[in-house]
Amino acid sequence: MVKLWYLIAGWTMSAGLAHAQSAPGRTKSLLPTAALVGPTAVATPPTPSAESPRDSVLALMAACRTQDAKQAALYLDLRGIPAEARQDESLRLACEAKAVLDRLLPTNLAGLSNLPTGDLNDSLPRNTDHLVTATASDGPVGLYLERYEDKAGQSRWRLNSSSVEKLPQLYEQFGMENWERRIPAMVVRNSVLDIKLWQWGALLALSLLAYIMSLFAGRLLQSLLARIMGHWEHMQLLGAAVRRAAVPMRTLLGLAVFTLGTIPMDFSLGARQRLLVIEYATLVIGLTWFLVNLGDAATELARLRWTSRDKIGAVALLPLAQRIGNAFLIIVAALIMLQIFGVNVTAVLAGLGVGGLAVALAAQKTVENFFGGMMIAVDQPVRVGDYCRFGTQTGTVEDIGLRSTRLRTLSRTLVTIPNGEFSQLQIENISKRDKITFTGILGIDCLTPARRVRELLEALRAFLRADARIDQTTLDVRMLTLGGQSIDIEIFGFILTTDLRTFKAIREEIYLALMDIIEARGIAYALPANYAFNRALPASLAQTTPKDLSHLLPLGDHHD
Repeated sequence: MVKLWYLIAGWTMSAGLAHAQSAPGRTKSLLPTAALVGPTAVATPPTPSAESPRDSVLALMAACRTQDAKQAALYLDLRGIPAEARQDESLRLACEAKAVLDRLLPTNLAGLSNLPTGDLNDSLPRNTDHLVTATASDGPVGLYLERYEDKAGQSRWRLNSSSVEKLPQLYEQFGMENWERRIPAMVVRNSVLDIKLWQWGALLALSLLAYIMSLFAGRLLQSLLARIMGHWEHMQLLGAAVRRAAVPMRTLLGLAVFTLGTIPMDFSLGARQRLLVIEYATLVIGLTWFLVNLGDAATELARLRWTSRDKIGAVALLPLAQRIGNAFLIIVAALIMLQIFGVNVTAVLAGLGVGGLAVALAAQKTVENFFGGMMIAVDQPVRVGDYCRFGTQTGTVEDIGLRSTRLRTLSRTLVTIPNGEFSQLQIENISKRDKITFTGILGIDCLTPARRVRELLEALRAFLRADARIDQTTLDVRMLTLGGQSIDIEIFGFILTTDLRTFKAIREEIYLALMDIIEARGIAYALPANYAFNRALPASLAQTTPKDLSHLLPLGDHHD
C-alpha cells in the first residue's frame, strides 16, 4: 500500500510539471473545416478565432520565454515606437511586461476575463479591459488591454500604448528584487522551466528542510498521541493506526513547511501555477492516504467493540463497509485530481453517465454479484464465521466480498461462489441453531417379555430426565416397533449446546450410559437375521442339541 502511494505521488509531480509547463503558453489551435459540395470535398478557409484577454496575456509571456519577437509584437501596441525599432523593442518590452506581471498577477489569474469579448460589466469602453494596477513609488499605475484585429482578421487583446510606455518604469521597481541585483546575474537571468537558477537551489534546500522538519514533527505528534491514548481503551490498536498514518501525516506536515517556504521566493506566474498543481495534488494524496488509514483503524476498533457487545450482525457488515468507503474516497480523490489537472470533471461525469449504461450491460454478472453481496450483507442469512449448508455442501464462511463469498469446507478446501449465485441458493445456517438434535433407536431382542420392556423404558426415561444437559420439554422415549427381528425403542430430544465438539462428547456419554442400563437388566440387543443363520458355529457347539443351547437365549425365561 505504501509503495502504491509513492508511485502515485511520483506520477503526480511529473504530471503536474508537464501540465503546468504547458498551461501558461497554451494557445488555441485553428482546425480547418471541410464542406462537401457534390461528390468532392472542398476545403474552406479556417474561421479566425478570437482570443480572450487571458489568452493574450499568456501568449505575450510565452513569447518572452521563447524569444519570439514577431509573436511578442502582436500583443503590444507599438505605435508610439519608430517602425525601424519596433522589432528590437518588442522582445525587450515583452520580457519587461512578463517580469512585472509575474510579480503582480495572482496565480489563478483572477480578474482576467476568459471570454473573447472581455469583461462587459466594467465601466471601461467596450474594447478595453483592465489588466492590473501596480502601486508604484509615485502612486497607483494601471495597465490596460485593448481589443483589435490583426492582418489575418483574428481578434486579439494587447497592451495599449499608454501601458507600454509605463513598462520601463514598472520594470525598474517590480522586475527584480534589490538583493537580486547583488548576486551573479547568471543565476538570476537564466532559468529552467521558468524557474531561476537561484530559485532551484532554494527549492532543493527547502525540500530538505521540509523533510527534516516533517520527521521531527511527526515523531513529536506520535509521542503526544501515544500519551493521550494511554487513557483510552484498545490503546494498542490506536497506536498501530497512528503508526500506519505516520507517513501521510509527515507528508502533510512537509507540504505545509514547503508551501510556507515558497511564499517569499517570488516565483514567476508559470512557476507558481506549476507548484500550485503539485501542492494541491500532494495535498489530495496525503489526505486520502490518511483518511484510508483512519478508516481502517476505525473499522478495527468498531469490530472489537461490537464483538464484545455481541453485535455479530454489525460486525459482519464492517468488511464490506470498509471496502465501499475506501473505494468512495479513492473515486473522490481521482475526480479532484482530474479537476486539478484541468480536466472538465462535469463532462467526464456526463460521459460516465452515458457510458454507464453500456458498462452495466457488458458487466451484468458483475453488477448482479455486487447487489447479491449487498443483499447478503443486509439480509444476513450467514455471516463471516458461520457454519452452513449451501446446496449439497457444508462449510464455514470465511469472507463475504463485493463479488463472491468464500467458504472453507470440512475437507479444508476453499469454495468461492459468486454472490449472485450464492444469494439464490437454499442456505441452512447450522451455526444459528440454539440446540442440537439428539436421536437414537435402540433395537433389543424381539423375544424380550413386555414386563422387561416396560422396566427398560422406565429406566431410560428416568436416566434421561435426570440429565440437565438435555432439553426436557422435547424429550420423548417410546417403543417404536414390535415384531420382526427386533423391538425398537426411539429416543428423541435436544442437547443444550451449540458447539459440535461438546455435543459429540455428551452424546458419547449418553450412549455408553444407555448401554450400561440395558446390560444391567440382562436384555440382549437385536441381531440381524443373516448374523444368526450365516454365522458358523464353533466346533465345540456343533454336536450339541437345542436343549444344550438354551443358556444362549438372551431372556431369563428359557424355552425348550
